[in-house]
Amino acid sequence: MLGTANKYIFLLFISIGVLIGRAHAQEHVENGEVMLLVDSTLTLSAGLNSLVVAVRNDSDTTFEGSLNIKLPKGLDILGQTERKISLAAKKSWYISLKIRASSMSGLKAKHVIGILRNSYGEALFTKKIQINVPLFKSLKLFNESSFQTLKQVGDSVYIKIRVSNIGSTDESIKLLFSSPDRIGRSIFLEKSIQLASGGDTLISMAFVQEKYMLSRAHFTLRVNGLYENNDIFDQLTLTYSSLVSNRNFKDLNPNLQRSLSYSPNYIEWQTNNVLADRRTHFLRSEGKYALGRGTLSYSALMTKLDGLEKPLLNNSFLEYSQGKSAIAIGNFQENLEQSLFGRGIRYQHADTLKDIGYIVGAMERKSDLLGFYEHQNTGYSFFGKLQLGQFRPDRKYYEGQLIYDRNQLDSNVSVLWSNSFHIIPKRYQEFVQVKGFVAGAIQQYFGFGKNIGSVEPAVGLGLNVESRWRKMIFQSENFYSSAYYPGNKRGTIQFIQRVGKNWNKVMANFGFTYMKYAPDYFSVQFLNFQSEIARWEGNIYLPLSNFGSVSLTPSFNKDRTAMLTSFGQQDFHTQSWRLLSTWNARSRNLKQHLNLIAESAYLTNLSNDKSQFSYRADLTYHYQNFGVNATYQQGALQSSDLLSASFVTENQRDRFSLGARYDGKIGMNKFAWSSAIMLNSQLGYGKSYAGSFQLRYRVLANTEISAMVQLNYLQSIHSDAYLNQNSRIGVRQLFDYKKGPVQKRTSGDLHVFCYYDHNQNEVYDEGDEPASKYHFTVKDLLLYTDKSGKAKFKNLPYGQYGLFFPQKDHFMANNKTITIDQKQISVEIPLHRGGTLKSSINLSYIAGISMETNLNLDRFTLLAKNHVGKVFRIPSNIQGQFEWSLPEGGYEVVLDESSLGVNEIWEGEGVQVEIRSGVLNTIPDFVVKVKSKKIEVKRFGKG
Repeated sequence: MLGTANKYIFLLFISIGVLIGRAHAQEHVENGEVMLLVDSTLTLSAGLNSLVVAVRNDSDTTFEGSLNIKLPKGLDILGQTERKISLAAKKSWYISLKIRASSMSGLKAKHVIGILRNSYGEALFTKKIQINVPLFKSLKLFNESSFQTLKQVGDSVYIKIRVSNIGSTDESIKLLFSSPDRIGRSIFLEKSIQLASGGDTLISMAFVQEKYMLSRAHFTLRVNGLYENNDIFDQLTLTYSSLVSNRNFKDLNPNLQRSLSYSPNYIEWQTNNVLADRRTHFLRSEGKYALGRGTLSYSALMTKLDGLEKPLLNNSFLEYSQGKSAIAIGNFQENLEQSLFGRGIRYQHADTLKDIGYIVGAMERKSDLLGFYEHQNTGYSFFGKLQLGQFRPDRKYYEGQLIYDRNQLDSNVSVLWSNSFHIIPKRYQEFVQVKGFVAGAIQQYFGFGKNIGSVEPAVGLGLNVESRWRKMIFQSENFYSSAYYPGNKRGTIQFIQRVGKNWNKVMANFGFTYMKYAPDYFSVQFLNFQSEIARWEGNIYLPLSNFGSVSLTPSFNKDRTAMLTSFGQQDFHTQSWRLLSTWNARSRNLKQHLNLIAESAYLTNLSNDKSQFSYRADLTYHYQNFGVNATYQQGALQSSDLLSASFVTENQRDRFSLGARYDGKIGMNKFAWSSAIMLNSQLGYGKSYAGSFQLRYRVLANTEISAMVQLNYLQSIHSDAYLNQNSRIGVRQLFDYKKGPVQKRTSGDLHVFCYYDHNQNEVYDEGDEPASKYHFTVKDLLLYTDKSGKAKFKNLPYGQYGLFFPQKDHFMANNKTITIDQKQISVEIPLHRGGTLKSSINLSYIAGISMETNLNLDRFTLLAKNHVGKVFRIPSNIQGQFEWSLPEGGYEVVLDESSLGVNEIWEGEGVQVEIRSGVLNTIPDFVVKVKSKKIEVKRFGKG
């Protein structure tokens, strides 16, 4: 027993001695005998970045500890952020860390921190590595608007556009909102923004649905993002469908032709119905020119119908702007609290220094500018708008409008005074925005009937709140207007509450919406239409990958639609459970886009207690110049569907539409053509077919002639079928346009010569022939060779360009990258009859076990040797793939060992392959192994 006790006591003393020795050795370490060595800066580049870290042990004992790397958000490391270290005395330890930046825009003034700790977790050294972000520009526009349709005059369509600056420079930009379907000027809003690097902002706006919008199948809104020098950085196109027009085949007029060219300065003549007895002639022109110290811009559209002596001039205006002021005469449309359009005069002034802007004007409610065909008195309007605090962040924004409107057609006169204002200064808008609205109006009727002389006061009140806290957002939109309110939202109650939250890229929100539309009018010529809806809904947005996303919106709805018609009072009450889903997908090369919108509903008609299951699906697909769209609906989804169906049939019938378009360019891009077809079908009503083909030919550099043929065929069960055709010819002349000072850019010309290399020696000699009419692309821009096999691309800005050569009649060439760095670059491209060889690299690397190596995969080379000894070098791409065009014949393919790293080995053998014309030849992967580290295993044993 005593001996055993002595043994334990002896072991205890030994253990204490070891601990004291380790503590003594560690004390020397903490006194500076172990050092952490690393560069003071890290300059980031796209892809992988290397950071070399060294630990040196100058002590006389082994150092045991760890190295911990702390990275800011936006950086990640390949491997572990903490590594154990066992370093012998008088030795050094090196490691090359592979760091990748997912978002460089937010890494300015950030640091990578390296911490060297001892075995007890105590920090011995802490090193800060300054991150250096190179300057580059990159901005993107994202549409965050909800799915909306055009249904009711006076309702608003809300648009939300997010602008993200993912570059590394602060930018001064502007957004242009325009629409080719708009009456008057196509550009109706411009917003200037200061956006810091890594920042983003959400632009919210709204436009009011007007009568002319509902008569069309679609209303298109375009958003262009421009740098300070007016270069475009991104574009968005938003399309809103009109549900009313889609239900009437006679009024359905899809836009089957696409504009193939556009310039702000042009004049164009067109003749429609060329083969008919009565033709319609159009003369339209737009221009923007420097005049004196200002700018003169105009738009004109003149229409002349055979058989009528005088032309019709509408959608025409003339505007002169100089400095802070502009004056315009002609047709224009004002985006005010009350919708105004006609012919008149307008003066506007904006002083950014004093932060004040105002607009005043007067107009007659006529669209015929010359007044040849509108002889009756339609009324007139006067208006003024004042804006304060629009530009300075330390001031509250205010906008006041005063409108006097005398409408002879509706036999009433009204005065409206509206006030919009920010309750909280703009400097707090990052956290909370509170906007108020107060309007007062009075309206008098001077027509016929019992209401003559009646006067009705009206009021409009609104309060909008938006608050952000961490990753949550709260939105509240509230509005009330009395029944005789002359503004756009007449007789409206709106109560919308919504709360949302973001989890990285996942977004979810939940909300309640109540809206009631119950206007009143003096005149009985207005049909009494009312609607009411209450909706509880949630939404979740899920990005499935970088190339796809899905959005799900379940909701519970109660709505009512009532209208006094010639059939009597029509009143429908419904209750429904709905699920709306939106699926988006695009290919990796971004050439293919697929969008699917599906909505299903279990709807109960509370008027007769009948229930039904309904659904709707919209599908669009685009691939380069080809596009397909389809729509199908079965049953009613809301009470307004039941009301529309009641005019034709008792129940909502199935509807189906299918359309396709395809366009292109030929003949050195001088010929451009576009074609489209459309089918619409509705059970119980009939079918319609439409098609068009348009051709444009650029005769001279700025002169184009065009021709188009349209066919429309309607087959209705209520009437005989009929065919309508329209043929059109036109000429467009473009004029010079200068949008301001243009930055001088150094550029050069690219000359490409393509030839068929029949003897496969890659030299143009006897037996070879030029490759005429061969097309290829330079940075996705199509080029054709002439009869001599030559093509030119003039004034390419200096930089790198990818050339892609497609296969033609089993002749092919290898794609290549060229650098434009002088006034002229000439390239010869031999085309061989052959096939494609495909393979890839398999890099066997295990973090922590394998030795350090370069993990980039675009550094390997294959050597393909044919039977006459000619060797082709095949480089890998960034994915480690090989794809190369080779002439016909047999080859031995090996991996070029000179492209291997120091710690890499290839133990494979050459691959024999027979390349055949027009065939993709795939061979096995080339496996590259990385040598393993020597791991020293220490074991404790009896001393």
